[in-house]
Amino acid sequence: MPFDLSLSPLGPEPMFDVYFQGLAQGADQYRIFTPGWLGAEETHRLNQTPISMAPPIGNGTVVEGSLGSDDVHGRRSFAAASEPAESVHTLASYDKPDLFSIDIPPAIAEHLLDLYFQKIQPALPLLHRPRFLASLPGAGQVEHQLYQNLDLESALLLNGIFALAARFSEKTDFWTCEPKMRGEPFAKKAQVLCDLGSRDEDEDHLTMKYLHGCILLTYYQLSSRPSFRAWVGVGLCCRLAYALCVHQVDRDSESSPPDAQISVEDWCDKEERRRAWWVIFQMDNFASVIGARPFSLDMKRSDVWLPVSDEAWFDLRPVGSAPISSKGPAAAWRSLLDTENKDAYAWYLVGNFLLRSAQEEFEKRDRSLGNLKILQSAIHCFCLSLPPNLRMKSKNLDFAENSFRDKNWIIAMHFIIHSNNIIVNLGLYAEGLKNQGSIMSDVSPLQDESTSLEMSAGSPAQQCGKVLRDQISVVRMWTPDFIALASPFITAAIVGPAAAHSADRSLLESDVRDEALAALDGNLLDLVLRRFSEYWGIGQFCLGECWHWHGRSCF
Repeated sequence: MPFDLSLSPLGPEPMFDVYFQGLAQGADQYRIFTPGWLGAEETHRLNQTPISMAPPIGNGTVVEGSLGSDDVHGRRSFAAASEPAESVHTLASYDKPDLFSIDIPPAIAEHLLDLYFQKIQPALPLLHRPRFLASLPGAGQVEHQLYQNLDLESALLLNGIFALAARFSEKTDFWTCEPKMRGEPFAKKAQVLCDLGSRDEDEDHLTMKYLHGCILLTYYQLSSRPSFRAWVGVGLCCRLAYALCVHQVDRDSESSPPDAQISVEDWCDKEERRRAWWVIFQMDNFASVIGARPFSLDMKRSDVWLPVSDEAWFDLRPVGSAPISSKGPAAAWRSLLDTENKDAYAWYLVGNFLLRSAQEEFEKRDRSLGNLKILQSAIHCFCLSLPPNLRMKSKNLDFAENSFRDKNWIIAMHFIIHSNNIIVNLGLYAEGLKNQGSIMSDVSPLQDESTSLEMSAGSPAQQCGKVLRDQISVVRMWTPDFIALASPFITAAIVGPAAAHSADRSLLESDVRDEALAALDGNLLDLVLRRFSEYWGIGQFCLGECWHWHGRSCF
């Protein structure tokens, strides 16, 4: 049955889901292209989702406060036994020496640290590798005393690192559970440490290291699956950043490139704070967009330059950058246009800001047609302004072990661009229907051209088909072995097209003869989610959502 948005109430509710209530069966698939695809119904249902589909935070067992137990061969076992999702480990679960120590062999700890910077840091650019490694314990200590009796901040940070890195370990004789569950024992201990720090009335622990630890823990939780605990964690990170004045790190910065009067060390310190802010920005966007909830960060009061490349930061080589303009999307798209910062991650963040702006406008009770048009033009301007090295060209997507970071951010940025387009165009379509209805009831026979449905690029059905084709063209350029090394948050931009495809492959078909090709092309999106699901719970959760929405496997 044709998709008819005019049947919907078009009321003041902030979530777009309500616009599709009462529509004929089959039209529902289009709502997943909009903010809030994880609505109230899904939020209630996810708590009852089988662990096999979406492993929640807290479904691995930590025995007697340790990270595991030795088997008969003396190997450490990290089995993730079944446990109720709501089970929470508290301070009473651990002896103090265990809580502030890392209960794995030093060789494995070193292995996980290497994995973190090889596999996690490219998608989570937070820590300065040379500085961090230089700060680790080790000088004058015998091997078995390494990582013992740590301070709270160090224990929290290391457990967060290990929780994320363990999934990529190939030392299969050390782990007895699937990759995405290996980090659970570390995450449980990190949660206890985080809670302990947040309850401490002494604010001495409120440092960048503590913030880094909380960020890593929250990132782990968000990348496992949507949960209330992860949502609260995002709020904690936001407030810690405000308490540490991270949002004002560049309030007095006026020159780009950086003022020569600022020492290289000071620039490096500032860049560390910028990195923390922008990772929190990402987490805030992800958690708020999928849940259609208000954002926690106030970007209008943010004075933080966009980050530069890891290479420049690690080499202590200042590079000129700029903040995202506080004047809104009309100016934000050009934030990096005249700077020397051509880093893919920085440009991705600008695209993510436009997505944030699109959702904010989309969820207003009274959306502004003018603002939607500004957003539409800003997105087009952003696409045209991309530096040559960030465009969707084969030469820019030649994946390799030493270059996959930038390539994955290019892929992610274009997924974000497609998400921006669908949100804005659906908003234009909805507003066009409202305005057209008002004009048709008017005595005047004249119709304002600006209210015509022609202003949006087609009906929602046409929009879905276009997004599918655009997404598939991006996926075709993605080297499979590097998919799981991209930001797991990008799954939110994939799940809509994948679910729509599983419901109605005719969106891709222009001719019955193309049915087989359309089916194969559509399966590419499902397979991308499967790649993510091998290592990230959010990938498995999103794949499960596709199956749930349409009552069957996508294959």
